[in-house]
Amino acid sequence: MKYLTALVSLGAATTGVIAQCTVRTPIPPPSHCQTVALTWTGCVHPVTLEVRQFLDGPIVDGPFTVNSDVFIWTARPAAGSEVNLLVTDAIGDTSTSAPFSIAPSVLMPMRFGPMRLSCFKLWAEDEAVLKSDFSPVFSR
Repeated sequence: MKYLTALVSLGAATTGVIAQCTVRTPIPPPSHCQTVALTWTGCVHPVTLEVRQFLDGPIVDGPFTVNSDVFIWTARPAAGSEVNLLVTDAIGDTSTSAPFSIAPSVLMPMRFGPMRLSCFKLWAEDEAVLKSDFSPVFSR
């Protein structure tokens, strides 16, 4: 009888535990145009991921619909932008990350000026300049 009472008590205690949707803040913060794995736990799929400027600010990237606990994201906001991640799961639970700043790009020399183009276009222009600067290397 003691064992039955203990099992019933244990069952009652565990049924009260509810998974909570929690998004993780990327550490270290990503650089502009860098890909980073964004993760969360306890969320019911699918989740909607938004990258926001401030908690209640405008969406700067997304929304993305994700059917797993990880999303590979390319950090498109400009370097120096402070953003938050907002995840909303299928039952309406929400979670926000701590604010983090997008670091300067390590892929692009500063001589190219303001980074207002898409990450792909920046990469293509950077490659074109490299080819013109080092044309003997690329012509072999």
